[in-house]
Amino acid sequence: YRFEFRYNDKGQIIEKKSMKWNGTTWINYYCMEVTYTDTEAHIDYSLWNKNKKAFIPTQKYVYTLDEAGKFLTWHSYKKDATGWELDGLINNEVLLAKR
Repeated sequence: YRFEFRYNDKGQIIEKKSMKWNGTTWINYYCMEVTYTDTEAHIDYSLWNKNKKAFIPTQKYVYTLDEAGKFLTWHSYKKDATGWELDGLINNEVLLAKR
């Protein structure tokens, strides 16, 4: 595997691309794009579609933080035929209960 990263002016990752070696050349595998707000990080995960020659969105993740940067929640969404469906949710209480 080979990875390529892009960063914003704050040094935060805004894109990560993964490629696989097929024996003769590197081919695209997946791409993660990250956008930030003051209290959230949104990650869009896409897989490479060789027929369309494009990355196709398959999953989304939203991490919510408080003003001090402490983890509050994580939401996971999967793409279905009609749009985005909530696939998972973790919050502070769930994490603390598992300890």
